[in-house]
Amino acid sequence: MRDFKLVYNYELKQQLAKKSVIITTIVLVLLALIGTSIPRISALFSGGEPTPPAADTTLTEKAGYVFSDTALQQQYTGILNLQQENLYTSRDELLAGLKDGALKVGFVLNADGSYETLYQDKGVDDRQDTTLGQLIAQQQKEKMLAARGLTTQELAAIEAYEPAATLTVLGKNTENNILLSMVLMVAVYMLVLIYGNITSTIIAREKDSKAMELLITSTKPTPLILGKVAASGVSGVVQFGAIILAALAGFFISQEYYDPMIRHMLMGSLSTGYVLTYIYFSVTGYILYLFLYAALGSTVSRVEDVGSATAIVQFIFIAGYVASTFVINSPNGGVAVAASLIPFTSIMVMPIRAGLVTVPAWQLV
Repeated sequence: MRDFKLVYNYELKQQLAKKSVIITTIVLVLLALIGTSIPRISALFSGGEPTPPAADTTLTEKAGYVFSDTALQQQYTGILNLQQENLYTSRDELLAGLKDGALKVGFVLNADGSYETLYQDKGVDDRQDTTLGQLIAQQQKEKMLAARGLTTQELAAIEAYEPAATLTVLGKNTENNILLSMVLMVAVYMLVLIYGNITSTIIAREKDSKAMELLITSTKPTPLILGKVAASGVSGVVQFGAIILAALAGFFISQEYYDPMIRHMLMGSLSTGYVLTYIYFSVTGYILYLFLYAALGSTVSRVEDVGSATAIVQFIFIAGYVASTFVINSPNGGVAVAASLIPFTSIMVMPIRAGLVTVPAWQLV
């Protein structure tokens, strides 16, 4: 036990005291805090709640119009702010104006609500035909409503009607939990890959340098590996914990500025059972992979060979990550269930399954 404590304390101080680790952690903490505070920052610069842009009903000044009758022309004169230079007597005059460049777009309007749009050259951003179509549609709707003794406000009230509905979910609501589950899954993925490689490198370097034996103690392999794995694991939890806490702080500070749907999805249904399931599988899976990386790191004689030695572990872990993507579409499918029961892949698959569906107790056991 004494040798384990010596190795653990020494290695943990070495890991957390590195300038690269400190600077990287501080930068990532600030990025996490600022990133999750963007809605509040945006609101401060915009002076409050953003105002939705008004619908574009503006037509270009270089537009010509031909109306099928005088009454139709009078109806649209005020709506389109027509001037004498915009009015043409025939479609042929419109074509001539388009060809000589006097007009950019021409319209032929009929009493039944149909219309024709004429361009000499139509650009990607030219949406004059759509804009006029929206105006004509609004006018025709008002005419049809007036003929039936209705107003646009009454129609809006009819269209806005929704039946009183009650939604009862006995198990898990996938819509609420999917975003949170994916975020937590990616966090575990990064934690294992980054600190797994660090652990294997530490073990390989010790074989080469024998720093522990020279500096502090002559120890057996078991407490040596246990101490180094424990130190590497704790340093990873400390670094990632600081980043996650910063992200949570930014989110809770700015949560009133988030879209309600996004806020609901991020918070999800954080039941006690889900939190315990996530912690258990993440922690035990994290420890499992750290020991796998350490074991393979101990098989090489040079640090340069660590990458090739640990490739098989990375392949297995990435396979678990890929399997977890199947859970999103089919959380109770054969692949998802099988992968959640295998220790090497359950670290990724079981937490996300537990967030999306009610997992049977025997599978958890």
